[in-house]
Amino acid sequence: MSLLTANNLTVSIGELTICKKTELRFAADQTWAILGRNGSGKTTLLHTLAGLREPQEGIIHLRTQPMAQLQRRFIAKQLGILFQQQDDPFPATVMETALIGRHPYIESWRGETAEDIQCAESALKSVELEGFEHRFSSTLSGGEKQRLKIATLLTQNPQIMLLDEPTNHLDLNHQIKLLNLISKVTQARQGVTLMVLHDLNLAARFCTHALLLNPGEAPLQGSLEEVLQAESLERAYGWPVKRFNINGKVFYHPQ
Repeated sequence: MSLLTANNLTVSIGELTICKKTELRFAADQTWAILGRNGSGKTTLLHTLAGLREPQEGIIHLRTQPMAQLQRRFIAKQLGILFQQQDDPFPATVMETALIGRHPYIESWRGETAEDIQCAESALKSVELEGFEHRFSSTLSGGEKQRLKIATLLTQNPQIMLLDEPTNHLDLNHQIKLLNLISKVTQARQGVTLMVLHDLNLAARFCTHALLLNPGEAPLQGSLEEVLQAESLERAYGWPVKRFNINGKVFYHPQ
């Protein structure tokens, strides 16, 4: 079942056309890598699919409903986005920040319930921030702040997750742990996840599908096997890439 679709989608920014009259289908139990060189429009496309930016042409559907006709509170219960840059100008503790994810569910006349707090605690534990609840988020390292952003998204509990460079500021240990976590959450919720990534090997390891952007060409989309071929990657990135198959696993290395 398609959870997020785009029909006849045209997205551009300045002189750059990211996609033109493109059909996109993102279904349950899929994890998509959005790939392409710097400036190819990955973030712009992600924001458009989240309903935060008007496309030049086309309609985006959340399940069967046009997103433009839906209230933001309703959308936020179904779809969550992890921004590449997201600074909080107000002082807040780690727990207060994680609880922002519950805002779509909280009516204006009441505060957080024990269930809301339990959701936040569980999410913080899953990203190894248990025990940080009373620290101010401004005191965290870059990697800890990134893990807190992911915990906030998990607290929101959306079935559709759009992640802009989720491995930012993370060391190798936490990159693998958090991408494993995102994969498990996607499967458990029978959801779909779209991730802007720069590392082809992480995409090959954790994603089921890929959308490869190349200015001047239609986006290449499909299964990893269909999209992540050396010739397509070389054309998109402007650099030769070698594809290896070792013990049944695929790896990529720039020449």
